[in-house]
Amino acid sequence: MSEGQWTQVERACRDLIAGNAGRLRWSWDARFNAALATFTAAEAPDILASLAASLPSRWDHANVGRAPVAVAKLADGIGGVRAGQFILSTDPAQDVLVVGAWWPWGGGLTVSIRLFPLASGAAVASQEDLAAAFRGWFCP
Repeated sequence: MSEGQWTQVERACRDLIAGNAGRLRWSWDARFNAALATFTAAEAPDILASLAASLPSRWDHANVGRAPVAVAKLADGIGGVRAGQFILSTDPAQDVLVVGAWWPWGGGLTVSIRLFPLASGAAVASQEDLAAAFRGWFCP
């Protein structure tokens, strides 16, 4: 993965962390190798607006089949995308993405966001390094 790709991904992650400072407490979800934050449904509109600034691409249960292959594969790997759930990402044309899975649960009272590093194409060899960097950025 090129230095420019690392810088772009790190910038997106730092923006996500800074834009939600004081609202989101990140932990590491080892099951999915992702940064995880949960919050109340009342907080969801503001948090979603903040996330969408860094993760402008969005797929839901109706259009996830048209997502880039790597994003659709990730969606399948985390159990699919049901109504009310969606996937957000940085520019899907890039080889390295920050991908967020938005999952309401608890009878609609709670929402979780999992942020995944996703490398495709020539960047695949860097997936483990990228996951380690993610963990360091979100859960120092």
